[in-house]
Amino acid sequence: APMYLSGGLVLCCELLKRVFNLIGLLTQSEESASIVAQLHTLLVRDARHLWRYAVPALLYTLQNNIVFVGVSNLSAATFQVTNQLRIPITALCMRFILNQRLTRRQYLAIAVLVAVIALFVTILFVLVVIFILSSSDT
Repeated sequence: APMYLSGGLVLCCELLKRVFNLIGLLTQSEESASIVAQLHTLLVRDARHLWRYAVPALLYTLQNNIVFVGVSNLSAATFQVTNQLRIPITALCMRFILNQRLTRRQYLAIAVLVAVIALFVTILFVLVVIFILSSSDT
């Protein structure tokens, strides 16, 4: 049995991200009162726009929990390949759910990532076939 709950670990990681984000925000600004006012505006006065971020955030949380299932049940190579699909899926959410435009450079980077993943999967498949064929000969 695991010595931790995956949901609790994901929650702790997300909370730590928020703490580090706030620390970074505080160190970049010269006036901490300005940051508090900005956060109040974003989180309280203009909270309607936060609902647009709920779907990607929930999907990301779900994906983080699925990571633990994948680590427990998949080979390292298979897990790493499927885990790398997080970036293209996030880009699609940004484009179609949040209506944020991506630059040509960003589209190119995503295309290269997907191509490398596809190449790796193809190489992995060929190696598995070679291994199966060579072990069936003996």
